[in-house]
Amino acid sequence: MTPDRNPGSKHMNQNPEQRQSFVVRIWTEPPTGKDPTSVWRGWVQHVRSGESVYIQSPQELLDFIHGWFGSFDPPPDHHLK
Repeated sequence: MTPDRNPGSKHMNQNPEQRQSFVVRIWTEPPTGKDPTSVWRGWVQHVRSGESVYIQSPQELLDFIHGWFGSFDPPPDHHLK
């Protein structure tokens, strides 16, 4: 018997229709004008549909991904360690 190289894989949803894949690109843009802060930017694409959006915050990234799953609630038997 070979060891499981990915212990989380037994919890991975085995139904391909319920799995989603995304391409994510993240970068910062240099400060402009009087604001010395770099600006967070990104782009995310849902692989199967090709739908993509430009994002300006980590929350926008999560919101886009959440739209494809509905809920991020763990299964009832899931225990964080």
